[in-house]
Amino acid sequence: MIKPTRSISATSTLQSPPQSFQALFQRCKQGKLIFEDSIASLSREIFASENLPLNRKIHSITIGCGFGTVSYLCDPIIRAFASCGSLIEACLVFCSISEPSVYTWQAIIFAHLQQEENVLALLLYKHMQHLGTHPNRFVFTSGLKACTAVGDISQGKGIHTDIIKSGLESDQFIECALVDMYMKCGDIDEAMEIFYLSKTRDNVLWTAIIAGYVQQGFGDKALRFFYNMQEVGECPNLFTFSCALKACSNVGGFAQGTRLHMEIVKCGLESDTVIGNALISMYTDSNHLGDARHVFDRLPKKSITSWGAMLAGHAQQANDLSALQLIEDMQAASIRPNRAVFLYSMKACSSMSAIMEGMHLHDQVLRSSLDSETGIVNVIVDIYSKCGCLREAHQVHNSLSKPSVVSWGTLVYGYIQSGRCCIALELLKTYQREAFLLDKVLYLCSMKAARSIGEIKCIKMLHVQVIHDELVSGEETVTNALLDAYVKCGDMDNAHQIFEHRGRGNLISCSSMIGGYAELGHGVKALKLYNDMRAKGVKVDKAFCLSVIKACSALGALDQAKEIHDHLIQSGIDVDTEIGNSLVHMYAKCGVLLEAGIVLDRLPIKDEFSWCAMIAGYASSGDSSHMKQCLADMHLHGVKPNDAIYCSLLSACSHVGAVIEGIQFLDAMREHRVQPNIEHFTSIIDLLCRAGLIDEAKKLFFAAYGLPGSIEWTSVLSACRSYGIMCISSSHKDHGSNASCSLYNDFCTYSEQETNYLGNFIHQIHTLKDSPKYTKESCYRGLSVLM
Repeated sequence: MIKPTRSISATSTLQSPPQSFQALFQRCKQGKLIFEDSIASLSREIFASENLPLNRKIHSITIGCGFGTVSYLCDPIIRAFASCGSLIEACLVFCSISEPSVYTWQAIIFAHLQQEENVLALLLYKHMQHLGTHPNRFVFTSGLKACTAVGDISQGKGIHTDIIKSGLESDQFIECALVDMYMKCGDIDEAMEIFYLSKTRDNVLWTAIIAGYVQQGFGDKALRFFYNMQEVGECPNLFTFSCALKACSNVGGFAQGTRLHMEIVKCGLESDTVIGNALISMYTDSNHLGDARHVFDRLPKKSITSWGAMLAGHAQQANDLSALQLIEDMQAASIRPNRAVFLYSMKACSSMSAIMEGMHLHDQVLRSSLDSETGIVNVIVDIYSKCGCLREAHQVHNSLSKPSVVSWGTLVYGYIQSGRCCIALELLKTYQREAFLLDKVLYLCSMKAARSIGEIKCIKMLHVQVIHDELVSGEETVTNALLDAYVKCGDMDNAHQIFEHRGRGNLISCSSMIGGYAELGHGVKALKLYNDMRAKGVKVDKAFCLSVIKACSALGALDQAKEIHDHLIQSGIDVDTEIGNSLVHMYAKCGVLLEAGIVLDRLPIKDEFSWCAMIAGYASSGDSSHMKQCLADMHLHGVKPNDAIYCSLLSACSHVGAVIEGIQFLDAMREHRVQPNIEHFTSIIDLLCRAGLIDEAKKLFFAAYGLPGSIEWTSVLSACRSYGIMCISSSHKDHGSNASCSLYNDFCTYSEQETNYLGNFIHQIHTLKDSPKYTKESCYRGLSVLM
């Protein structure tokens, strides 16, 4: 085709790219001549609009007109395809060019750099030189940026040598690229040498040094350079301020960051999104979420980075409720999250067990085609697991072609937390059948699951695996978990073997051993181990002290208990609610109720266990007056009695024969919606038997237990024998061996109304106690009538 010299570019520039294209397309259809500069002009317009379909049509016309191998016409098409994200098409255009110019190489290298294909960009740089094309300043800077991105200082130095040979080492843009490359690759001395030899130290070069120091973690040096820059009269640009704010975050310089903020306001840059994002990050890193929120709210245009910075700050401070509100605001603003924002948002949902928000985010992930991102999928599994939606967690886990070890661990832990340890162990077996080795986390999960259900055989198998697994055999946490698993299953022999082999001197394993000995009634061994540790001068912690206190309680070792209490005070270990409760229980069990009361009074926070320990102590000593006072104090503190407290109260009533009070407590259980259990009924039956109310005890006995078992019969027969009452024990002494029972037959003839006897019983007592004639005798008569 003839290539005329005249041009229609002047007319094309007056029209929008689609109109220009239509004009060119019509000329092509009519067989009219197409000018090279017309195609070049239109290619530049399409590149500016980033319109991929139009760029493809322009490329087709270029080929159809015979210009498909002309480098200067194809260069903008390469850039346009790359700008639209189609690197493959950019490469196809490049390969079709017969003699690529330096600008063509520049376009294709930059295209790879733009799409983060940095290694390929460096290969193209080498191939260009191999073919004899000399790089220009733009190719050199692109090559240096690629080296910076991959951290290849060796190849970067090679490009530096090429730059010196070409005589471009003093070029301003190349100097900045060299400084940036050397700083970010860790060769600070070389970067500083280029900086000091430079004849034009403008703010771009200063900023390159500051950014490099920030990336290398030298925030203090970055700030020093920033102030030096201002002293020599160079004005910071947006990127300089942004780097300086990051430096403040690195060194925790909240005061310096605030001063920078004031400078930014004076320069009128606060509304800039990049600066705003840097300010938000600086304030959140300094734990000043209020200031960060103020900057965030004042930003006229919030980018996804702005939202991400705020969410990151809330995640850092575990402020999950505010994070969830931010997520809702972001969704209301129709902001499409990126990967980082998805992760921050989902972690907040996971921490708060916010299942609805988590499901909404999951739906967005699916629509964003990020459901194959391992990190995101792991957090989705975590959300569903923590919210108890294990079926959904399992489905998401199975959606991965190759689930990561984190996903396996999260799913297994979810089943353990829900108490479904058998399924957790089956999952771990499946994981191992797929030829995967357990890592540290999965070993810990396996031991926790096996320990929870008493699978001693599984624990022993894990023990063998740990011995042969070099990666975890020396891990202290794994050893401690294995020892603890044996202790919880009552296998103190294997626990002791591990303790002697690896754990002696380890505070955590020692605490487990002492706790295990105390639990199994080996208090002497527990205290001996404690004394051995003290003799070695081992500094004890809270968990260790709790185990020793438990051992003292089991033995009633008052002297040792006081010594431990003194040691806690001298060591400065905070006597919090957990330790305080253990001390109250220990002193109460040792019969030193005055000391127990002192500890209770000093506790900053008293929970139901604190009061229960004290009430149990008074109950054991039969001190009903102090017990009632303690109960009243508990109500004043706003703590409601639980089943354990009522058990202690009923036991105390039984010890002192306080029938009326016992019935009142049974009534109070109904009022507080506490379900009575076997211990409560045993105490009240024992109480009635002590008072000689055998018939009443009998009816309550059958109403409570239905068909009694050997434990229940043992309790009531023991009570009869203790008080010389033969009306039940002589006639029905075979009940304990499940013999036929006339009393049980009588019970079976009760009407359906009488099967709700317990409710009627309590209701009647509730009525009686409000009567002005309420006495012990009237209570007995009322019970007799009721029964």
